[in-house]
Amino acid sequence: MLLNVGTLRSKELDSLPTQEHHRTEFYEVYRREAKEYDRDFIKKYDEDLNTTLVFVCFLCSSCL
Repeated sequence: MLLNVGTLRSKELDSLPTQEHHRTEFYEVYRREAKEYDRDFIKKYDEDLNTTLVFVCFLCSSCL
């Protein structure tokens, strides 16, 4: 669909999506997804680390 900019009123022009709007929206979605991924990754890493430390402490205490 081609738009004739000359026939659009200024209010209609303001409501048209801009390239910057799309970039901003993309980065907001990207930031939200990355934050969620990082939170899940850190939670899993922390749980794995706790399990490893418990196992190592158990082995060290049995060696003494």
